[in-house]
This record gives sequence, C-alpha cells and structure tokens, in this order.
Amino acid sequence: MSSECLFWAVKTKVGHAHRKLILIALADIANEHRQCWPSHDYLAQIAECSRSSVIRQLKELENAGLLTMVQRTEKNLKQSNIYTLHPDVSERHNDVSGRHRGSVTVTHNTLIDTPIKHICSNWLDWVSHRKQMKKPLTKLAMERQIKFLEGFDEEVRVKIIEQSIFKGWSGLFEIKGERNEINQRSNSNYRPGTAAAAAAKLRERIISNS
Repeated sequence: MSSECLFWAVKTKVGHAHRKLILIALADIANEHRQCWPSHDYLAQIAECSRSSVIRQLKELENAGLLTMVQRTEKNLKQSNIYTLHPDVSERHNDVSGRHRGSVTVTHNTLIDTPIKHICSNWLDWVSHRKQMKKPLTKLAMERQIKFLEGFDEEVRVKIIEQSIFKGWSGLFEIKGERNEINQRSNSNYRPGTAAAAAAKLRERIISNS
C-alpha cells in the first residue's frame, strides 16, 4: 500500500459515511498496483454496515470512477472481486455533485485542507512508521493528529514527528517547553506567575485532554 493512495482516499469527498469508510479500507490494503480483493464481509465489518450496503456503496464508487471491480473465479467458484483504485480522478470527483452537497461536511481546519506534502516535510515518514508498527493511521486518527500539529509551526511539527519515530511511539506528543514558547511569542500579555499564565496553562490542559 502506498501512503499517497491512503491520503487520497481520506481527502476524497464521496458524499456518504459508509462509502467513505469503504474507500479508505480499500486504500489501506491496496498493493503497489492499487489493487486489493477483500470480501464483502470484511468491508462490512470495517464500515459497520450490512453486506447489501457494501455492495451498493461499491457500485456507487465504481460509478463515480474511483474504482473498478473485476469478478474472480477459481475452479468455477466465485471469489472476492479485485478492486483497482483510481486516485487520478480525485480532482474531478472532489467537485461533489449537487445531489451530495447537502451531506458533505465542510471543514475549516487549515492543515486538513492543505495538500498532504505541505503539512510538514516528514509527515509521510510518520505514516510509514505507523504502518511498520502494524498500526496504520485511520481517518479519525489522521484528522486528530493533523489538528494537533496545527498548533505548532513547521519546525516544531518536524521535531514532534522525529521524536515519536525515534522513540518508537504510536502517538504524537508535544516537545517539552515548545507550547509555552509559542504562547509567549503569540500572547503579549503572557507573564509567568500571573493570571494570564494560569489561564494559558488551563487552556493547554483542556486541549491536551480533548
């Protein structure tokens, strides 16, 4: 599986929650040729929906040009389909059709709406690290970690990822002192020992626990 394929699936708007999860599940297990052949039961388990819903959503994805399905047989026995993903149509498909616009959630998170390569220079290294740990990033985990990184500048984001990779962690954690330094730079009212400092610490605690 290429991380680019997974990111494509995460960012592509498809207009339906189950459809989105199915596309991400396919991208997560696709090989270097962007192909995979999971069963309908497997996809139903991942998307937490029925087999009939999986079949219906796969057809919608195929109609949208995001994948093609080829039926397999072995000794005249029907096998799971081969799915080939088509990330090259993402730009066209992300202009969501009118019938789906009402169900698409618009996000204003700066980094989530930013091209993956611009989040920080070693983001793809982090994705690869999680994959090697056999703990590939889910869509929700990606969004939460990207939102976390949004609180830091580019240089600090790189350091945070380097820290987690070096220590073999599966999560991202701020580097001691970095958050306070950012607060001091951005808030001219910040003074150690004052009410402003106490409020800043409380806000930091709330953010870290959310």
